[in-house]
Amino acid sequence: MTNKVLLAIPCYNCAPQLQRLIPKVLDSANHFTEVVFFENQSADDTLETLKNGVRSHSVTNTKILQNRENYGLGGSFKNMVEYGNRNGFSHLCLFHGDDQASTEDLVKVVQYCLEKELSCVFGARFMPDSKSFGYSRQRDWGNRTLNKLFSWLLSTPIYELGSGLNIYKLSSLPKDIPLWPNHMAFDI
Repeated sequence: MTNKVLLAIPCYNCAPQLQRLIPKVLDSANHFTEVVFFENQSADDTLETLKNGVRSHSVTNTKILQNRENYGLGGSFKNMVEYGNRNGFSHLCLFHGDDQASTEDLVKVVQYCLEKELSCVFGARFMPDSKSFGYSRQRDWGNRTLNKLFSWLLSTPIYELGSGLNIYKLSSLPKDIPLWPNHMAFDI
């Protein structure tokens, strides 16, 4: 079976970050069957930034879908899963629109997931050899502190509580995801 990989990018109030992210994502679009930006009724210029950015690149496997209302990240994730299943994709790659991960890493992680036939892969910005960028010292410290707290509570190493780079084999996801609440934090 040939893999069909959907690169799904949830976007909410991230127009400045999208100006940097769109060219990087579209430069790597040939590694995916389709690239879809899921716009979540942003209050800023996110939708216009998406339209201008996609229009200025001649990438044919890209589209923008806008939620009818702000469903939150969980509701957007449910829409991404539904879209992927409805359109026959084998894998869903969730990559946040706030430009906190490298597209080079994205491509490597997707290739690794496909080669190893994994059900899911979660990025982790705070593993010992990881490099995070676009983070203030305060945000970095807060994330690392929460990871240590959860590691202590769960008695197992936790390196990430909310990665913006996740890959799922769609057939491995629960079938009842459409019934889950929109506020659900799926990657945790």
